Amino acid sequence: MNPPPGPMRIVHVIQDILPQSGGPPAVVIDLSRQQAEEGDDVTILCPTRTDTPDIKALLEVRLKGASRRPKVIGPEGGRGGSQFVRHALERAQPDVVHLHGVFCPALSAAATWCDSRKIRYVCSTHGILHPSALAMKSLKKRIFFRVFPRILRGPRWLITLNAEEAEHARLRFNPNSCIVENGVNVGIFAAATAEEFLNAFPAFRGRPYALFIGRLHPIKGIDRLIAAYGKAVEMGLREDLLIVGPEEGAARDIADAIREAGVPGRVHVLPPIYGSAKASAIAGCSMFVHRPRYEGFGVAVVEAMAAGRPVVTTEKCHLDRAFGAGALRPAGDTDLEFASAMMEASSDARAGNSIGRRGAAWVHENLDWPKISARTRDLYRSA
Repeated sequence: MNPPPGPMRIVHVIQDILPQSGGPPAVVIDLSRQQAEEGDDVTILCPTRTDTPDIKALLEVRLKGASRRPKVIGPEGGRGGSQFVRHALERAQPDVVHLHGVFCPALSAAATWCDSRKIRYVCSTHGILHPSALAMKSLKKRIFFRVFPRILRGPRWLITLNAEEAEHARLRFNPNSCIVENGVNVGIFAAATAEEFLNAFPAFRGRPYALFIGRLHPIKGIDRLIAAYGKAVEMGLREDLLIVGPEEGAARDIADAIREAGVPGRVHVLPPIYGSAKASAIAGCSMFVHRPRYEGFGVAVVEAMAAGRPVVTTEKCHLDRAFGAGALRPAGDTDLEFASAMMEASSDARAGNSIGRRGAAWVHENLDWPKISARTRDLYRSA
């Protein structure tokens, strides 16, 4: 059944909206906000709790100033599971359902409910169908696909983040695979200053720093980034390196990499920061650096671009169009090549500022939320 013309009743279903879950919760909240402000009746539905203090704080930051807000629904205490999702969808009577993620039985239950009611639905993969992502815990994922095949074969559109993922998903799972990149709250990052971050961490006032923000997970390649940073320090790099994010299994690798690179006093691992504090940390950095093993779409990377900061990363970040526009500083994926790119960004302020300006312009032109919302709406309505 096609959505009606005009405003729609949209339900986004995601496993959780915890701040430490990285990009997907932020993307869902921001997209929902944009759709609500455009006049749609929007609900974010989770099979897990949505009333914890950290989630409330995240919602307040990301929805601050919104003229209209999405509803946020989760079970009251504990886990709601698939039955909770089905009942909530029945009450909401949506025109379209937007699933976020794959490996969650409650999302598969939502897909089955949509099929039984002939409700149109789409699924955003958030990068997890790229071959590099599927290779991690591959046996468990293969079992999931056999038990819950509907989650990938049923959606009218399977929304991916980059060309490699889209092609793989098209051939293996669903011919209706497409690309819609994540959006960015451009104004927040363009207007941020370093003061909030420096007031919270005064030790870095007057000390230039390169910055990484993200989950401290092995797939982010932080140990590889530190190895390259060590080479850059040997070349004379003046910046310290700040690593900011929630721990997700990479702490030992990071500690080992700092020791092996010989930079214990130059690399600083800080707790996760969100909202305006995150924007402030980005505003104060001399460069944003990311050397992932795989990245579907680096939300913090494009936030740094929106702030006009020069970004040094590799092709594994999969921001293909941004690379083509000269909006990033491309780096080779060896220690020496990445270190050389960092040195260039540090020593040539004019070139770094030029990259920052191109990055900000590219993000504003391509990734602000009204444009992403329009692309998504076209998918909702497409036959």
